[in-house]
Amino acid sequence: MDSLICYSDGKKRGYFNMFTGKPVIEPKYSHAWIFSDGLASVDDGGWIKFIDASGKMVIDPKIPYIPGAEGYVFHNNRCIVHNERRDRFGLLDKQGKWVLKPEYFSIASSENFWIIDNEKGKSVLDSTLNTVIPFMKGQIWVSDEYINVTLNNHIMQRYDFDGKLINDFYINDVSHLTYESDELHYPTIRNYNEDGELTSESEDSEPMPVEKLAKCRRYEAEPGWYGLMTADGKVITPLSYCSIKAIDMICTFARTIAKMV
Repeated sequence: MDSLICYSDGKKRGYFNMFTGKPVIEPKYSHAWIFSDGLASVDDGGWIKFIDASGKMVIDPKIPYIPGAEGYVFHNNRCIVHNERRDRFGLLDKQGKWVLKPEYFSIASSENFWIIDNEKGKSVLDSTLNTVIPFMKGQIWVSDEYINVTLNNHIMQRYDFDGKLINDFYINDVSHLTYESDELHYPTIRNYNEDGELTSESEDSEPMPVEKLAKCRRYEAEPGWYGLMTADGKVITPLSYCSIKAIDMICTFARTIAKMV
C-alpha cells in the first residue's frame, strides 16, 4: 500500500505521489526501486541505500551497486540483500540489521516463508525465521496449501505449514499402458453421402493388431519422470525414466529411455 511511485526524467530517478501525481523525491538517483513496507532502495553514488518516504536515508548497508542485481524489496519487514561481491545473500530488517548474514547461495520469498539455499541443500524458514523444513537436497516451493519438495531422486513430498510430513510419496499421475498383441482385426470402412447417410460398408483388406491393456501402470511424480507400478499400487521401479512403453501384457520387458542426469 505504499503510495510513492518510482519515475525517471530520462536521466535520473525519483518518486511521485500516486494520488496527486506530484513529485515527492526529486529525480537524483542513477537507479531506484519501488517502495515496500515504507522504504525504498536507491543507488546513491554507486552505493545501495534505503530511504523513507521523505527521502531521508535510514539504512546504509555499505553494499555497492552491482549491475544486474534484482530489486531490493521488503517482504514481512525483511529484504534480501547481497554481500559486496554479490555471490552470497542475507536478510536485512528495517533497522538495517542482518537477521540472516549474507552467507547463502540464494534466498527466495514465498508467501510467509523464506527458502534459503546453502549450495548443499535448501531449507524453509517461517516469517520469524524459525526452521520449518531443514536443509535437504532437492527443489522446494510453497503452494496455497502445502510446502512441496522434489528430491533429487524425483520423488515428491508434501509438508504442512508447520513442517509435518503429510505425504512422503506424492504422485501426479497414473496411466494405463497398452501394447500391440498378436491378435489381428480387420477395420470396417464406412462410406457416407453428402447428407451424412451411410451408403456402404466393407472390410479393410489390411489387418491391424489389437491393442490390449497391460497389467502394470506407469506413474509420474516429478513432471517428466516415470516409473512402473502394479495395478494395486505397488511400486515396481523407481522414477528413473523419461519414456516407458509396454510390449507385452505384464510389462516383463519395458523399453525405456533413461534420462541423463
